[in-house]
Amino acid sequence: VKSIQIENGQVHCVVETANDVQTLVFDRVLSAIGVQPNTTGLGLERLGVELNPQGFVAIDEYCKTNVAGLYAIGDVAGA
Repeated sequence: VKSIQIENGQVHCVVETANDVQTLVFDRVLSAIGVQPNTTGLGLERLGVELNPQGFVAIDEYCKTNVAGLYAIGDVAGA
């Protein structure tokens, strides 16, 4: 997202990709910056699940954890 402007009650977002630049128009835009690990109180330590230095569950490219048969996605796995 290169820029956002509100015009006549609508949100105009200028978006740049590798191939082009376009303006998209929306009623509302939600922007979330940063992801926090949501791993507290899940009992991961009892299972022996490894966390990365940022506190997220450590996963491989297939979302597998170090525990056989256990996968992690979303708030516990990071961006």
